[in-house]
Amino acid sequence: MALLAPSPTPPAEALSPAHLLPTVLRILNAWKLKDAEQQRVLGLDSASTLYEWRRRAPSRLQAQTLERISYILWVYEYLHALFGEGAASDEWLARPNSAPLFAGRPPATIFCSGLFGDVFRVYDYLYGQTQGWQ
Repeated sequence: MALLAPSPTPPAEALSPAHLLPTVLRILNAWKLKDAEQQRVLGLDSASTLYEWRRRAPSRLQAQTLERISYILWVYEYLHALFGEGAASDEWLARPNSAPLFAGRPPATIFCSGLFGDVFRVYDYLYGQTQGWQ
């Protein structure tokens, strides 16, 4: 099953933190990521920032944060394309994985490292899976 690449220019309202953050936080919660893991995936330096975002979205997000969020959303999309709706998609990050990238560890160990490159590596792996490359 091939998925289309993201639109190069999403509509401005789609990039609104008020629109993005509640969705992303629901996804991170559905994946059962702990607060510290959510903070690292989002690239936040402070736990208080995550708590504040839960209360009220900021008016702007840094470009790096928007990029991380876009990869989180694509990971979510690819998981649902590969495993359908439900538990299999939401639990994938927590289950040990024998793919060479994960070496028997749960993908969350890489995804939640705090490094942008690791978020991208998980995205890239899933993209390859949806394209039949890996």
